[in-house]
Amino acid sequence: LFLAIASIVIAFVLWLLSPESLRRWIRQLLVRVFRSHPAAAAQPDMAMFDGRVELLTEHLLSRPADAARKSQYYEAEGPLDWDIIAAQADVERDQQADVMKQLNRPVDSLRFLCLLGESGIGKSTLAWRVAAELYRRHQALVLHVRGWEAPEVWYRMPEFCSMVRRPILVLADDLFRDPDVRMALQQLSPWLPVTVLATSQTHEYRPGRLRGEVIPIPITKVSSQERTRALVRLGKDSWDRDRNQSARLMAADDFLVLMAELTSGKGFQSIVQESLDNLARQHRPIYRAYEYVCFAY
Repeated sequence: LFLAIASIVIAFVLWLLSPESLRRWIRQLLVRVFRSHPAAAAQPDMAMFDGRVELLTEHLLSRPADAARKSQYYEAEGPLDWDIIAAQADVERDQQADVMKQLNRPVDSLRFLCLLGESGIGKSTLAWRVAAELYRRHQALVLHVRGWEAPEVWYRMPEFCSMVRRPILVLADDLFRDPDVRMALQQLSPWLPVTVLATSQTHEYRPGRLRGEVIPIPITKVSSQERTRALVRLGKDSWDRDRNQSARLMAADDFLVLMAELTSGKGFQSIVQESLDNLARQHRPIYRAYEYVCFAY
């Protein structure tokens, strides 16, 4: 521990007096020091979040999903979890490099990167993949918020930042769904070293008066390269298809539709049901109108 503290002090002095090339070397030195001294590299205490937040660790990314679990995920019968990311079972999206580039941009203040789109088009999978890559490549401190009804997490974030004293990446799905969460987000200081990588359905995206930089990133339609990757990932690149199947597959420019075409599609009813539940909860008059149209038809 003494060696770690002495190294940090010397490195800080050199940092103030050195050019950029030497600063990069000092940054690497600090990473090695923190890795080699358990007292300095101890994981932060997550107890303040009462189980609503998990810390991304090597342990979570070292248990890949088996074939049965991956099949459930492709059929939309199993939830996304870190075992799917660990198994490289997700389909690489064209936007991954751009999102990584945005997150690699150095900042020391609050910002929100919001992946926008409808249910089932791969927002969460893309966000989780990017978070895992940042952890593996750059040893980023990544927190994952479990569930979207957790306003207390955001009220406790300043205390956590004071404790760890380093930039934080927070992964949060359906960030703007709960009004209490939206209110808590508006209380965050713009000077917190926190980057929130969030997903949101387009109609739920209400950033309001957030006091940090907000970057909306709409999920694009499926490209021919993504369609090919999906075929390879599901082992159907040599799949025998008739003319109608091929036409439907090539016309599927939405990722949800593409995956439904490539699988039995039996698990996708849950995604439709979730969309209807959200509509009934948030826009009751519209839901009743839709209900009447369905009944009349």
